[in-house]
Amino acid sequence: MPEIKTLFETKWLALKKMILAEWGTEYVYVHSVHSDGEAVAVLPHRINDGQIEFLLRKEIVPPWSLELSPCSLTGSHEGGELIDTAVREVKEESGYTVEPEWLTYHGFVRNSKASTTKVHIYSVDLTGIEAGKPGGDGSVLEAMGTYYWTKNPFESEDGILLAMYAHLMRSLQ
Repeated sequence: MPEIKTLFETKWLALKKMILAEWGTEYVYVHSVHSDGEAVAVLPHRINDGQIEFLLRKEIVPPWSLELSPCSLTGSHEGGELIDTAVREVKEESGYTVEPEWLTYHGFVRNSKASTTKVHIYSVDLTGIEAGKPGGDGSVLEAMGTYYWTKNPFESEDGILLAMYAHLMRSLQ
């Protein structure tokens, strides 16, 4: 059994090192402490004039850019059911109120080999649904963000968004 050491920890993240003595090596990775390594991402979509459109966020993501960047609707799982986290994130980040049974679960992806986080991916069809006002989660950067509809999800560098797109397109075939 590998030995795991915590190198640094905050209430949000822990930097850990796994010692793989059998192979004579070590592996350093990040663990999301506050969500115990669980997150959700939702790809809302709709049919508009016979074509599929996708709802994206634009927010400042400091590791990527200090400008508004296209990204997915995501959130940390902080207890309860994952689907309830997905419902909350759609409301917070876009203003749309959705019901759990409207969401389709597509499994999970890992956002990096250097992270334990499992991102559970969902989609939701918002055709004919009216948006409310996004409530946000109280964070400054999320409050500065906005959302928009696009036919081209590839304008984003967000790997999770692209994974959601691939899963959604596969499920629609």
